Amino acid sequence: MPLLLVDAQPAPPVDVDPLLQGVIGVHATAPVPERIGRLLGLATQAVAAGLARDGVVPSPLAAVFFRGRVCFSLHPRQLAAHVSLALFDLDRLESRPEGQVLLIMVEELVHHCYRLHDEAATSRKVAELLPGVEYDPATGRYRPQ
Repeated sequence: MPLLLVDAQPAPPVDVDPLLQGVIGVHATAPVPERIGRLLGLATQAVAAGLARDGVVPSPLAAVFFRGRVCFSLHPRQLAAHVSLALFDLDRLESRPEGQVLLIMVEELVHHCYRLHDEAATSRKVAELLPGVEYDPATGRYRPQ
């Protein structure tokens, strides 16, 4: 990551899908619970399967887990940086059910890997990638099948 993550912790152990190893870097400013790391691994597997099927080549992404706030700075020799980030607030994620956390993570990875900015298009792709999840365009919400 071309930015320096202030208060960085050792990267949590995440079983990133082989297709996305070297593409998604995992960083944290606080210890990441095992459950959250495991769910990110599952999210990378779901997205990687879709990318392989669809022939999409993703660009690098930094997944950053934090509590409270996150702060970055530039390396002393850098004047600017272009980065792609998926930010995950541990305080908010920890209280959510596993299915919801997985859905949130897949959604953020889909935004980036498929280069989708439209929320409805992103939600349709998420529902395509996650068995048992359906997107209702009338309400703009997910619902279990």
